[in-house]
Amino acid sequence: ENAWEYTVHVRSGELVLYDKDWNTVPSDSQVFFNPEEGIIELSISTSSWSISPWDKPVYLTVFSALEEFGHAREINEVASEWYGGGGTEGETDPDVYDLLFYPSSLQPEALSGYTETSWATLPPEAAGEVEFDR
Repeated sequence: ENAWEYTVHVRSGELVLYDKDWNTVPSDSQVFFNPEEGIIELSISTSSWSISPWDKPVYLTVFSALEEFGHAREINEVASEWYGGGGTEGETDPDVYDLLFYPSSLQPEALSGYTETSWATLPPEAAGEVEFDR
């Protein structure tokens, strides 16, 4: 089972919301780009989300990766024309280039915490707590 309840994908200016089973969730949403300021802002209606109970904190992890057919493009051990380097040929490396809420100096260690049989687990500090209006 995935470690999230919902995942938001933004690609080519389109926002797609998935539940933990990779079903598309209808959502009234907007994506705003401001290239001059380097800002991407998302507005997502949470009215159809089934997170319970709502009185608990909600945490977001925001990361950047390259998109390939709806999933993150693999980061291989050695970089090539189409793939980044520094990962593994297996499935357990996170294929993530950057974390938003975590200092860049600490990211290599956080993103390298995987083995051939276990996934990388991000520290709690890599998530940002947000408040949702219901």
